[in-house]
Amino acid sequence: MCSRPIEFEGIACSRKAIAFRLSSFEGTIIGLMKLDSSKKNPKIYKLRGHKGVIQDIQYNLHYENIIASTGDDGSILIWNTNNLKDELTHSSILNGHTKRCSSLDWNPVVNNTIVSIGQDQKIICWDVENEKNIFSLNLNKAPLCCKWNLDGSLLSYVDSSTKLSIIDVRLNKIINSVKSHKDPKKPKVMWIDGLSGTKYNIISTGFSVNHCREVKLWDIRSIDNPINVIDLDSLPSPLYPYYDEGLGIIVLLGKGETINRFLFYSCGNIKPLTGTRSRFSHAGFGFSPKTECMTSKCEVAKIFKMESRTIYMSSVIVPRKNKEQFPRDLYPDLIVEPTFTANEWMNFVEKPILRRPFLGIPNKKEQGLLKKCNNNSNNNSNNKNVSYNSIFTTISEKFRYSNKSNNHSSRNSTLSKNNSIKNYQMSEEKNEKKFKAKGMFYNVFKSNKDKKIADEKNDRKRKSTANSSLKNSTTNNIEQLNDLSERLSKTEEENIELRKSVSELQERIKVLEHFCSSKSEHYEKEESLEDIEKKYHKQILTTKQESTEENKPFPSSLHISDNKKEENVKKCTDNSLGGGKYKEKLKKRN
Repeated sequence: MCSRPIEFEGIACSRKAIAFRLSSFEGTIIGLMKLDSSKKNPKIYKLRGHKGVIQDIQYNLHYENIIASTGDDGSILIWNTNNLKDELTHSSILNGHTKRCSSLDWNPVVNNTIVSIGQDQKIICWDVENEKNIFSLNLNKAPLCCKWNLDGSLLSYVDSSTKLSIIDVRLNKIINSVKSHKDPKKPKVMWIDGLSGTKYNIISTGFSVNHCREVKLWDIRSIDNPINVIDLDSLPSPLYPYYDEGLGIIVLLGKGETINRFLFYSCGNIKPLTGTRSRFSHAGFGFSPKTECMTSKCEVAKIFKMESRTIYMSSVIVPRKNKEQFPRDLYPDLIVEPTFTANEWMNFVEKPILRRPFLGIPNKKEQGLLKKCNNNSNNNSNNKNVSYNSIFTTISEKFRYSNKSNNHSSRNSTLSKNNSIKNYQMSEEKNEKKFKAKGMFYNVFKSNKDKKIADEKNDRKRKSTANSSLKNSTTNNIEQLNDLSERLSKTEEENIELRKSVSELQERIKVLEHFCSSKSEHYEKEESLEDIEKKYHKQILTTKQESTEENKPFPSSLHISDNKKEENVKKCTDNSLGGGKYKEKLKKRN
């Protein structure tokens, strides 16, 4: 598979095979793989013929063996894959573009009619059967993509300036045009018509001024302003729309992403549904025809997705409790055969579009279910055809909606206003037993499984080491906190002791200041500080007692007698504490 950027989705699907570009030849060769192969390595047939890079591959909507491809060389090659060989050459060639041809689209109701657009600013409509040009239109700017409406009367395209235009091919004129998006990065367009839509509505996907992806719904009758605008996200890849005209479901996919987005169209408006996410990012994708859906599983769509070296299949499933009854509301009548020839269509011949009921379309995988529906369940035991669902499926995504009643009589009862789609969920299923039985891609499947197991083990080891480191860090922090608390308690005790010592020192300082400032000289010089402090404290106690006991009579024992006074005077005269001066003071007092 080639991963070079191109305009189309990456895979073209039919009922029997899928086609894609091969990377080993720089995208100049088409690889074709049958879907009914049960071998381990299915054979890839090579379609050689293009001189430049292939830009688009499209299967014919009515004939499953016819492929159209185009590329940088500007030629359109038509391939017939009835008799496949190792290398197949094209059956016819259409030359009309002078530069790269970027996109193709088969007309859904006209036999063997295809339209092509190129960088030479041309739109050409071809009659493939007669290899002639039916219609051509020169534009001012190169178109980027184009789409037919369901009845094949109108063609829509978007050019490099994001201008959306509607063309009536048979009248050779442009009906309406409007600038669809403000960012010119690869816009896409899709008609919303058929059983669930109207022939006047169309959607476009592109980018806004802020480079955010958006979806717009238009009415071609008054195309000046969009009916509805839905802003999605800011991812860089453009969105490719797919519309199921029987159910009104719009699928939006982008290359290099894992997100699958769904919109629902009803009553002239689109509403976003819950998106889903795949396990792997896809480099390309393609939608299988609706006839290949498994009605026994209520499968609504089958998507083939491409990685760098693998292709896997995703299923969009609506689960039902009663799977024995055929869900007619999910499988309306389909357009399988062409309604007009090229001459009838160009001459404006009017016919009703040919539709066939889903049960009337032959499908080898559905023979058992068809016989049950026709009350012939005894003859389906000899069906030996292999379903490619068991070969390619690595992921099966389920697309669900909730509804109370399960046995619906018509499509409108399930997809009306009152019973609209509410919840969509996605789940993935593995089919390892089927891979072992068929041997297809089993080695790749097993290696992916082993890688998963190894990654889970490594994650567990990382988590365990992280938890152990967290535990060690918490224990260390707890120990540090305990040490700090002990230190704080010790410091508090030391602070208390220091406060006591400070208070004692302050008292001593007061004593010293008192005795230094006092003029009393009746203390001897040889007395120590301790004696002085004791005397000071005694005086303080006596003053306190005097203040508390003012009313009490002064005790007689504390009065000094006259004899003691004379003795003290004699001592003072004998000692050197002031001698005569002290005598004079005592006389004055007496």
